[in-house]
Amino acid sequence: MSLHIATLPPEIIEGVVQHLQLADLCMLRLTCKALAEKSSYYFGHTYCTQASTNLSLASIQRLDDRSRSPGAKYVTDFWLRWDEEAGRGLIWDRGASKAILPDLPVIQQMRDIILRFTNCRSFRIDTSDENDYTVSPRTDSIGCSDVVGFGFILIAETGLPLERFSVYCGGHGNCHGHFRLKTGMIHTEQIRRPTFKIALSNLKELSLWLLIDTDENPYIWPWDLIPLSAHLEKLEWNVTLRTYGKFFYFNPIRLSYLQELVIEGLCISTTNLTKFLLGCRDSLRSLRLFQHPAGSRLPKYLTIFAILR
Repeated sequence: MSLHIATLPPEIIEGVVQHLQLADLCMLRLTCKALAEKSSYYFGHTYCTQASTNLSLASIQRLDDRSRSPGAKYVTDFWLRWDEEAGRGLIWDRGASKAILPDLPVIQQMRDIILRFTNCRSFRIDTSDENDYTVSPRTDSIGCSDVVGFGFILIAETGLPLERFSVYCGGHGNCHGHFRLKTGMIHTEQIRRPTFKIALSNLKELSLWLLIDTDENPYIWPWDLIPLSAHLEKLEWNVTLRTYGKFFYFNPIRLSYLQELVIEGLCISTTNLTKFLLGCRDSLRSLRLFQHPAGSRLPKYLTIFAILR
């Protein structure tokens, strides 16, 4: 007598599906409900952990459907991205500063969607190297700066207990070209809301790759994200100022858990960097400096970091 594969224990079926290509796995799951159920754990945790939207009407509708499905529990990473279709199909009313209004219906809708992803612990904002600085804000679409501002509102509205937060503007790891964020359109006041602070209070990884224009607004908001994240284990800092020669001032904050630090650009003075490093000397394992004048003067000083590679 032969047994149907669907009658095998779930752990055996999981062992089988781990050796299948995605297309074959999908075909197997379509054969019967039993196989779909017994392979759902591996399928969900392997292929269904990321959810994304460009904030167009069609994209939000798809995301809403997914948030109401049983697979919503597998989503751990939320990705807010900009492309040429970003914001299409919706009306984006703006205030005096040209920033989108923080009380639009789409914000409430997106808040409800994200809260259905109960296991989401990662929030990523990603824009291309397209430059929206010289483009007049529109009501039928949104620009790169709008996406960053929208992301700040969502974090404050949901209070997600984040472990990873990333902002990649102009492409990850490049010099950002001519792209720069319009600080006046980013809703930086959201950073001061209690729910925003709660969301970042247990953050373990923070990655910032962006260029801001201090001629437009002297407020250097990226630094304000770090004091909210006292438990950081990894910090990637590539924040470039358009006003060349101006330094960030790193307040003497002690990041006692920081293990990996990446700094790129000429935005931090050597004295400031030294004070900052002292706050994590007992935990820092990896340090990478790119295009920083302090790079040639730190080796002897770094010998006091016992576990630094």
